[in-house]
Amino acid sequence: MAAPGKMRTSLERQLQRSQRWLGEDRKITLNARIQLAQYYDRHGYWAEALAVWQDVLASIKRRREADSETRWHVEFSIGRLYRELDRPEDALPILRDVAGYFQRRFGETDRRTIGALSWVAGTLRKLEDYGSALDVCRAVVASSTLAFGGDDPATLDAMASLIICLGRCNEFVESRALLVTLLERRTRLLGADHPKTKWAESILASYPDQR
Repeated sequence: MAAPGKMRTSLERQLQRSQRWLGEDRKITLNARIQLAQYYDRHGYWAEALAVWQDVLASIKRRREADSETRWHVEFSIGRLYRELDRPEDALPILRDVAGYFQRRFGETDRRTIGALSWVAGTLRKLEDYGSALDVCRAVVASSTLAFGGDDPATLDAMASLIICLGRCNEFVESRALLVTLLERRTRLLGADHPKTKWAESILASYPDQR
Protein backbone atom coordinates (compact mmCIF):
# COMPACT_ATOMS: atom_id res chain seq x y z
CA MET A 1 0.00 0.00 0.00
CA ALA A 2 1.38 3.41 -0.98
CA ALA A 3 2.34 5.94 1.71
CA PRO A 4 -0.18 8.81 2.12
CA GLY A 5 2.12 11.40 0.49
CA LYS A 6 2.85 9.15 -2.47
CA MET A 7 -0.84 8.31 -2.85
CA ARG A 8 -1.73 12.00 -2.96
CA THR A 9 0.88 12.69 -5.63
CA SER A 10 -0.25 9.68 -7.64
CA LEU A 11 -3.92 10.74 -7.56
CA GLU A 12 -3.08 14.34 -8.47
CA ARG A 13 -0.95 13.20 -11.42
CA GLN A 14 -3.63 10.77 -12.54
CA LEU A 15 -6.17 13.61 -12.67
CA GLN A 16 -3.76 15.88 -14.53
CA ARG A 17 -3.11 13.19 -17.16
CA SER A 18 -6.83 12.58 -17.64
CA GLN A 19 -7.51 16.30 -18.01
CA ARG A 20 -4.69 16.72 -20.50
CA TRP A 21 -5.46 13.72 -22.70
CA LEU A 22 -9.21 13.23 -22.34
CA GLY A 23 -10.64 16.61 -21.30
CA GLU A 24 -12.46 17.86 -18.23
CA ASP A 25 -15.75 15.98 -18.46
CA ARG A 26 -14.97 12.49 -19.70
CA LYS A 27 -16.03 9.72 -17.30
CA ILE A 28 -12.43 8.71 -16.59
CA THR A 29 -11.54 12.28 -15.64
CA LEU A 30 -14.64 12.59 -13.47
CA ASN A 31 -13.76 9.38 -11.63
CA ALA A 32 -10.17 10.55 -11.12
CA ARG A 33 -11.47 13.80 -9.68
CA ILE A 34 -13.82 11.91 -7.33
CA GLN A 35 -10.96 9.70 -6.12
CA LEU A 36 -8.82 12.74 -5.37
CA ALA A 37 -11.68 14.48 -3.54
CA GLN A 38 -12.27 11.36 -1.44
CA TYR A 39 -8.57 11.18 -0.57
CA TYR A 40 -8.45 14.85 0.51
CA ASP A 41 -11.68 14.41 2.48
CA ARG A 42 -10.52 11.25 4.23
CA HIS A 43 -7.19 12.76 5.28
CA GLY A 44 -8.56 16.06 6.56
CA TYR A 45 -7.54 18.33 3.67
CA TRP A 46 -10.97 19.91 3.80
CA ALA A 47 -10.33 23.08 1.81
CA GLU A 48 -8.74 21.07 -1.00
CA ALA A 49 -11.53 18.49 -0.84
CA LEU A 50 -14.20 21.19 -1.04
CA ALA A 51 -12.61 22.72 -4.15
CA VAL A 52 -12.38 19.35 -5.91
CA TRP A 53 -15.92 18.31 -4.95
CA GLN A 54 -17.15 21.63 -6.39
CA ASP A 55 -15.30 20.79 -9.62
CA VAL A 56 -16.94 17.35 -9.61
CA LEU A 57 -20.37 18.94 -9.24
CA ALA A 58 -19.71 21.35 -12.09
CA SER A 59 -18.60 18.47 -14.31
CA ILE A 60 -21.70 16.43 -13.41
CA LYS A 61 -23.92 19.36 -14.42
CA ARG A 62 -22.04 19.85 -17.70
CA ARG A 63 -22.54 16.14 -18.39
CA ARG A 64 -26.30 16.69 -17.91
CA GLU A 65 -26.38 14.32 -14.94
CA ALA A 66 -27.73 16.87 -12.47
CA ASP A 67 -30.63 14.58 -11.53
CA SER A 68 -28.38 11.63 -10.71
CA GLU A 69 -28.00 10.20 -7.22
CA THR A 70 -24.24 10.81 -7.49
CA ARG A 71 -24.89 14.55 -7.77
CA TRP A 72 -26.68 14.56 -4.41
CA HIS A 73 -23.97 12.59 -2.65
CA VAL A 74 -21.48 15.15 -3.97
CA GLU A 75 -23.73 17.98 -2.73
CA PHE A 76 -23.80 16.31 0.69
CA SER A 77 -19.99 16.22 0.78
CA ILE A 78 -19.87 19.92 -0.13
CA GLY A 79 -22.39 20.86 2.57
CA ARG A 80 -20.58 18.76 5.17
CA LEU A 81 -17.24 20.34 4.32
CA TYR A 82 -18.67 23.85 4.60
CA ARG A 83 -19.66 22.87 8.14
CA GLU A 84 -16.23 21.42 8.89
CA LEU A 85 -14.65 24.65 7.61
CA ASP A 86 -16.84 26.68 10.00
CA ARG A 87 -19.11 28.06 7.28
CA PRO A 88 -22.50 26.88 8.58
CA GLU A 89 -24.42 29.60 6.75
CA ASP A 90 -23.14 28.15 3.45
CA ALA A 91 -23.69 24.57 4.59
CA LEU A 92 -27.31 24.86 5.71
CA PRO A 93 -29.16 25.42 2.39
CA ILE A 94 -27.13 22.66 0.71
CA LEU A 95 -27.71 20.15 3.50
CA ARG A 96 -31.43 20.97 3.56
CA ASP A 97 -31.70 20.36 -0.18
CA VAL A 98 -29.83 17.06 0.14
CA ALA A 99 -32.01 15.92 3.05
CA GLY A 100 -35.11 16.81 1.05
CA TYR A 101 -33.92 14.82 -1.95
CA PHE A 102 -33.02 11.77 0.15
CA GLN A 103 -36.36 12.00 1.94
CA ARG A 104 -38.30 12.02 -1.35
CA ARG A 105 -36.15 9.35 -2.97
CA PHE A 106 -35.55 6.92 -0.11
CA GLY A 107 -38.05 7.74 2.63
CA GLU A 108 -37.96 9.02 6.21
CA THR A 109 -36.28 5.97 7.72
CA ASP A 110 -33.45 5.51 5.21
CA ARG A 111 -29.96 5.86 6.71
CA ARG A 112 -29.03 8.46 4.08
CA THR A 113 -32.00 10.62 5.00
CA ILE A 114 -31.34 10.30 8.71
CA GLY A 115 -27.66 11.11 8.25
CA ALA A 116 -28.38 14.21 6.19
CA LEU A 117 -31.01 15.45 8.66
CA SER A 118 -28.54 14.94 11.51
CA TRP A 119 -26.13 17.27 9.73
CA VAL A 120 -28.95 19.78 9.21
CA ALA A 121 -29.71 19.69 12.93
CA GLY A 122 -26.06 20.10 13.86
CA THR A 123 -25.71 23.04 11.48
CA LEU A 124 -28.77 24.74 12.95
CA ARG A 125 -27.24 24.30 16.39
CA LYS A 126 -23.99 25.80 15.11
CA LEU A 127 -26.04 28.81 13.96
CA GLU A 128 -27.72 28.90 17.41
CA ASP A 129 -31.16 28.38 15.86
CA TYR A 130 -32.13 25.94 18.58
CA GLY A 131 -35.87 26.13 17.96
CA SER A 132 -35.50 24.92 14.37
CA ALA A 133 -32.84 22.39 15.42
CA LEU A 134 -35.24 21.00 18.02
CA ASP A 135 -37.85 20.13 15.38
CA VAL A 136 -35.27 18.40 13.20
CA CYS A 137 -33.76 16.51 16.16
CA ARG A 138 -37.17 15.17 17.15
CA ALA A 139 -37.69 13.89 13.60
CA VAL A 140 -34.25 12.27 13.54
CA VAL A 141 -34.80 10.47 16.86
CA ALA A 142 -38.20 9.20 15.72
CA SER A 143 -36.92 7.98 12.35
CA SER A 144 -33.76 6.44 13.78
CA THR A 145 -35.68 4.60 16.50
CA LEU A 146 -38.11 3.22 13.94
CA ALA A 147 -35.39 2.23 11.47
CA PHE A 148 -32.62 0.93 13.74
CA GLY A 149 -34.08 0.50 17.21
CA GLY A 150 -33.59 2.36 20.46
CA ASP A 151 -30.16 0.88 21.20
CA ASP A 152 -28.51 1.73 17.87
CA PRO A 153 -25.55 4.16 18.13
CA ALA A 154 -27.20 6.49 15.60
CA THR A 155 -30.33 6.65 17.74
CA LEU A 156 -28.35 7.31 20.92
CA ASP A 157 -26.35 10.08 19.26
CA ALA A 158 -29.58 11.60 17.95
CA MET A 159 -31.01 11.50 21.48
CA ALA A 160 -27.93 13.33 22.77
CA SER A 161 -28.40 16.06 20.15
CA LEU A 162 -32.08 16.35 21.08
CA ILE A 163 -31.17 16.68 24.75
CA ILE A 164 -28.85 19.60 23.97
CA CYS A 165 -31.56 21.37 21.97
CA LEU A 166 -34.17 20.77 24.67
CA GLY A 167 -31.85 22.30 27.24
CA ARG A 168 -31.18 25.33 25.05
CA CYS A 169 -34.94 25.78 24.63
CA ASN A 170 -35.50 25.49 28.42
CA GLU A 171 -37.45 22.24 28.06
CA PHE A 172 -35.78 20.78 31.13
CA VAL A 173 -38.46 18.29 32.19
CA GLU A 174 -38.43 16.51 28.81
CA SER A 175 -34.66 16.83 28.58
CA ARG A 176 -34.14 15.23 31.99
CA ALA A 177 -36.48 12.32 31.20
CA LEU A 178 -34.61 11.67 27.96
CA LEU A 179 -31.27 11.89 29.75
CA VAL A 180 -32.33 9.18 32.21
CA THR A 181 -33.17 6.90 29.29
CA LEU A 182 -29.95 7.73 27.46
CA LEU A 183 -27.81 7.13 30.54
CA GLU A 184 -29.43 3.75 31.18
CA ARG A 185 -28.85 2.62 27.59
CA ARG A 186 -25.29 3.85 27.35
CA THR A 187 -24.37 2.31 30.70
CA ARG A 188 -25.81 -1.02 29.58
CA LEU A 189 -24.28 -0.94 26.09
CA LEU A 190 -20.98 0.90 26.58
CA GLY A 191 -20.22 0.56 30.27
CA ALA A 192 -20.17 3.09 33.08
CA ASP A 193 -16.70 4.42 32.25
CA HIS A 194 -17.23 5.15 28.57
CA PRO A 195 -16.86 8.88 27.69
CA LYS A 196 -20.36 9.01 26.17
CA THR A 197 -21.82 7.47 29.34
CA LYS A 198 -19.88 9.93 31.47
CA TRP A 199 -21.19 12.82 29.37
CA ALA A 200 -24.81 11.82 29.97
CA GLU A 201 -24.09 11.28 33.66
CA SER A 202 -22.49 14.70 34.09
CA ILE A 203 -25.33 16.51 32.28
CA LEU A 204 -27.93 14.69 34.36
CA ALA A 205 -26.05 15.55 37.56
CA SER A 206 -26.23 19.24 36.65
CA TYR A 207 -30.05 19.17 36.54
CA PRO A 208 -32.06 19.99 39.68
CA ASP A 209 -33.60 17.00 41.43
CA GLN A 210 -37.19 16.61 40.23
CA ARG A 211 -38.46 14.60 43.22
